[in-house]
Amino acid sequence: MSLLHRIAAFSLALSPVLAGCTQSSSPMDLDAPPLQPADRNGSTGHNGMDFYAYKAAEEDVMIAADDQLVDDNTLDVTQEIEDNLLSTSEGAAVFEYAVACAVPRGTIVSTSIGDFEGMGHMADSDAWLKGGLNLGQKQLLLACMMAHVNPYGEEVPILISGHEIHDDGEDHSDYEVDEALWVVTQDGVGRFEHHVYPLDFVVGLCGPNPVNALKHRLCGQSPIDCEFEMGDPTTDCTELDGTYECLGQPAIMTSLKYKGIDSIYLGCFNND
Repeated sequence: MSLLHRIAAFSLALSPVLAGCTQSSSPMDLDAPPLQPADRNGSTGHNGMDFYAYKAAEEDVMIAADDQLVDDNTLDVTQEIEDNLLSTSEGAAVFEYAVACAVPRGTIVSTSIGDFEGMGHMADSDAWLKGGLNLGQKQLLLACMMAHVNPYGEEVPILISGHEIHDDGEDHSDYEVDEALWVVTQDGVGRFEHHVYPLDFVVGLCGPNPVNALKHRLCGQSPIDCEFEMGDPTTDCTELDGTYECLGQPAIMTSLKYKGIDSIYLGCFNND
C-alpha cells in the first residue's frame, strides 16, 4: 500500500495549536479506514512513559549512550551511568524504556535500584552492551522511547516496526490500527528534534485535527507545551519495502490494538 494511500492524503498546513478532536458516539461510526491485521514484522511492548519524565531525563540518556552500558564481562550497569541517570526518579522511570529499546529481549541488566529487562526493539540491540552508541543509534533510541510515551498512566500494548526494528517472531495480527510514524533528527547546533506523523486511522478517528490528538496522546492535557514537531508526511516520508523513512532517517511505526485506543485518544471519543 502506498504512503499516500496509507496517510489518506494528509497534506495539511500544520499549526502548533489546533482545536480538539471531533467526537462521535461510537468509534465504529467514525470516518476511519477499515481495520486490517498488521501482519508485519516488528516488536511488541507497552507504552506508559510520562512525557515530562522523558523530557527531564532525555539529555542524561544521551550522555549515558555515549558510553558502554555495562561493565566489561558483566551485566551490571556502570557506576557512571547509575550516578548520572538513575539518581533521579525521572531518570529511573525513563531508563526502563531505554533498556527495553536498546538491550536484547530477555537480557536483564542490574543496578543498585533493581533489575531492568530488555525487549530488544532495536535491531542492533546488543550495541550498547559493547560500547557507546553512534548518532544514528541514538536517534533511533530516542524515537523508540518517545513512541512509548503515554501520559494517562495506563500501559497500552504497541507494535513497533521499521527497517531498524527487530522482529520478535510473534503473531502481530491483532495490532489492527497503524497509528503514527516517529523520527528523531538533529538540528545544526546538535539539538534533537522529535517528529511524529499521524497515519490514516488517526486522521479518520479525530476528524480535522489529528495533530492535536497526537499532542494530547503524548503530552496529556497540556498540548501547548508539547515539544513534538508534526510535519507533512506526504513530503517528509517515503515508503521503502513496507517500512518508512522520514527526513532522511529510518522511521518507527507504531500500531495499536483497536480495543483500548480510546484510553489514549480521549478527546476523539464521546463516552456519554
